[in-house]
Amino acid sequence: VEVFCRQFGELGPLPQEAPWSQLSSSLGKPLLLKIELLLSQDLCLATIEAAERLDYAKGRKEAGGRFFKRERFQAALERYSLAAEMLGHTDDIKNSSLNLEAKSVRSQCELNAAACLLKMDKWREAEAVCSAFLRQNPDSEKALFRRAKALLAQGDGARAQVDLRKVLETNPGNAEAKLLLQQARREGRGTERERKVYAKMLG
Repeated sequence: VEVFCRQFGELGPLPQEAPWSQLSSSLGKPLLLKIELLLSQDLCLATIEAAERLDYAKGRKEAGGRFFKRERFQAALERYSLAAEMLGHTDDIKNSSLNLEAKSVRSQCELNAAACLLKMDKWREAEAVCSAFLRQNPDSEKALFRRAKALLAQGDGARAQVDLRKVLETNPGNAEAKLLLQQARREGRGTERERKVYAKMLG
């Protein structure tokens, strides 16, 4: 028997001792658990130690991944966004390897946040997240591809083509980018025909 906390995304086996062992007959059934809070601690980003902040952010990232796999994209987005925010400032992480890890975790969370927004059909927000990321990482294949998807969903095939060509310059074997580029070209041609028809109507 495993328990999944819907709020925090923790997943794991139940202890074997009583009273938990008595729940084995409830496999596959929803459970209502009464929990007593024994201790709480306020979290202040301004005062938390750098290494502790990194560990907490990594935990939120992992929780986001669990939510994403279960297609709970809003919950995943919240975890990824929190983790990225916590690592927005890394100058106080003096250890070089930890500093690099923090920047890597932040980048992964920002890209994952964009993926969540795409899954939720929030095209403009996904575009904005990718654009912000690309200002710092202009050659990011994932950011370019995800922004292209967001642009294409908004009907902006021309700009999507620009991003997809950059992806293919870096990675010519990216099959998804090739397919999306073909789609962008088709939609671009359709848009051009519509413009010509409209121009004739006006003329």
